[in-house]
Amino acid sequence: MQIEINKRKALFYALLSLLIGPPLIVYGIYWLYLEKISVSYSILFIAIGLMMSVYSYAQFLIVRSTCLGLIFTPEGLIDNSTLPNNILIEWSDVKLINCPDLNPPPHFSIHLNDDNKFFSNLNWFSKFYFKITKMWYKTPIVLVTENLRCTAKELDAILEEYSSLYVQ
Repeated sequence: MQIEINKRKALFYALLSLLIGPPLIVYGIYWLYLEKISVSYSILFIAIGLMMSVYSYAQFLIVRSTCLGLIFTPEGLIDNSTLPNNILIEWSDVKLINCPDLNPPPHFSIHLNDDNKFFSNLNWFSKFYFKITKMWYKTPIVLVTENLRCTAKELDAILEEYSSLYVQ
């Protein structure tokens, strides 16, 4: 089973972040230089602008990708809808899949049996990304329907089917 990436939506988010991020950096530096606002506000503008610029770059990489968004196999799940892609999440490592009622956007949390085992096979960038995700969502793997060509109900049905077959 495969789900494609919604490249139009990813491109929209990339362009939106690109339109907002760099001006925030410029204004933050400008205001810091003129001493119009406090240093902490200038640094806040610069930091938000940098995060938006990095997010924009990540979205452009997703748009340029030729991979499918989600790939379900008997071995596991491959999520290419986020930047660290082509990482197999084996069904044997999955403890629980749930969809908390946090809207928008709906997201699916994949809880693992041993997070450290999962982290041990990753490069530094992927470890960093998944550790931030774990801090935010309490699990390293989160599937968000924003970049996918499916609804939350469709993804829920697919995850239910595969988890009933392969997750113990």
